[in-house]
Amino acid sequence: GDWTSCYGPMAGGPQLTETVAKFMSSKILKCDVSPSNIVCMTGVAAILNALFAALCDEGDEVLVPAPFYAAFIPDLGNLAGVRCIPCDLSNLEKSFTKGRTSAILLTNPHNPLGTVLSRSQLEEISDFCQRKNIHLVSDEIYALSHFRKNSSNVDDFVSLAQIRRDRKQKSDECWMNEHHHVIWGLSKDFGMSGLRFGCLYSRNSTVLEATRSLANFCCVPGVCQQLVADLLNDTEFCDTFLKINAARLRASCELVEARLHALHIPFVMPTAGMFIWFDLSQLLLSTTFSSDIDIYNALIAEQSIVLTPGSSQHGPPGTAWFRICYAYVQPDILTVALDRLTAFIKMHRG
Repeated sequence: GDWTSCYGPMAGGPQLTETVAKFMSSKILKCDVSPSNIVCMTGVAAILNALFAALCDEGDEVLVPAPFYAAFIPDLGNLAGVRCIPCDLSNLEKSFTKGRTSAILLTNPHNPLGTVLSRSQLEEISDFCQRKNIHLVSDEIYALSHFRKNSSNVDDFVSLAQIRRDRKQKSDECWMNEHHHVIWGLSKDFGMSGLRFGCLYSRNSTVLEATRSLANFCCVPGVCQQLVADLLNDTEFCDTFLKINAARLRASCELVEARLHALHIPFVMPTAGMFIWFDLSQLLLSTTFSSDIDIYNALIAEQSIVLTPGSSQHGPPGTAWFRICYAYVQPDILTVALDRLTAFIKMHRG
């Protein structure tokens, strides 16, 4: 039927779900994916809201490794009524509350750190969830923006779906089928945030049924469904685009890294995504600033540059970590911003 201009399956017509399943199987999940395991909505925020409304009761808690993307709080809380609890991956037990903790939400590759979780880390997190019988959700919206593949001392991106695929014990695989869920969208890897497209991969039939019913309220328009299907079906374009994008991300990232090295500013070396997480806590030693918000406001007032303060992303208390997005502007504009940041640091370093 013609799903483009008429009513159709609200969670994605067959021309879309078949294409998304094939694309995700090949490019991200690295396992067999059936179109029946795909739910599509208007962006990953819509998917997050629907998924956690299906997985949790109002007032439940979801552990999110800190620092984390600040918008997770409204994405999970505004409608689903779920609380995000910052946690440390090295000590999940500390943040877990029996009867209240329903899931763990990962961002892999990570925002704001720009790092990827190793296979062994994913296995450990999955094992913890299995012991506690809670769900594990992996937001993999930066999966195809991994620009340091095959580099020494850098983990390659591994989707959560591969952990289930490779698990030998049948009982473990059955549990993962019900409790592992993966999210992806076009906003980051393809830079198409205005199109509003996100998708869920799950093998839990109850979760799929629930999220499909919620897709009635955030259905991807038929024209956009056809556009996404045409885009992802064009393998030659996608491969070329993603290769060029990775090269440009790396070049911009290295511009920032070189400047931070020259200024002796600590940072986390990213391998994917579009952010660098760096530490300006040394500026708190002066009498000018008492918090990262003071520095944030001064950067805007004095240099007209905007960085994301770490406190808004549950960074370490009493510090001044910031997130730079190096992909939003062209390299020449990025260089101007780095010049201004350099002048600011030298002025206030004392």
